[in-house]
Order: sequence, then structure tokens, then C-alpha cells
Amino acid sequence: MDFLSRLDEMLKKRGLNKHTLSQQCGVPYSTINSFYTKGFSNVKLETISKIARFLGVSLNYLAWGEVDLGLIEKETGLPPDEAELIACYRQLNKDGKNYLRDTVEMIAANDKYIY
Repeated sequence: MDFLSRLDEMLKKRGLNKHTLSQQCGVPYSTINSFYTKGFSNVKLETISKIARFLGVSLNYLAWGEVDLGLIEKETGLPPDEAELIACYRQLNKDGKNYLRDTVEMIAANDKYIY
């Protein structure tokens, strides 16, 4: 998944569009729109940083798809192994998330897997 795919996914989840994003994070609409028309390879780090802060994700995640486990641990207070599971979950698409939920529910319903 590239920068635009992650941005589109986050906007959709939050019910936002490019215009609203522009207004609320302080990045000109023309800049955001140019990601889609001209590409995003020359996007300034400062611009991505503003958008990431507004969306509540790390710069590394928005720009490169890298999940910051330390941030997840801080957000949730969970131990590293559980934070890693959440990080993996957040990278899945909708179908992957549904499959994982179904699998976990099936395992949890079966006593022999619970120790």
C-alpha cells in the first residue's frame, strides 16, 4: 500500500474528503490535490507531517507504511507482543481484518486452545 492508498483509507474511515483535510490540517487544497494529479514522490516531509499529526498516525506510517510499535504501546498500554499484533491488524485490508476476527472468535470459542 502506498502513501495515497493509506491517505485515502484514513480519509474514508474518518468520513473526510480532500477539501476538509486541507482546511483542518493547514495544507493547501492545491497541494493535496496535486498528490493525485502529479504524484507524491516530491512531497515535503513537513506536509506529510502536518497531515499525519491531524490524522493521529505516525509520520513513518503515513509516508512509508511503517508501524511504530512504541506508539501503539504508548497509546494502548499493552505489552510489546500484543502491540505487535495490533500493528499487524492495522495493516490488513477490510477482508483481512474480518478473516482475522472470525478466526480469533473461532479459536476463543474452542476451549482446547485456551490455556
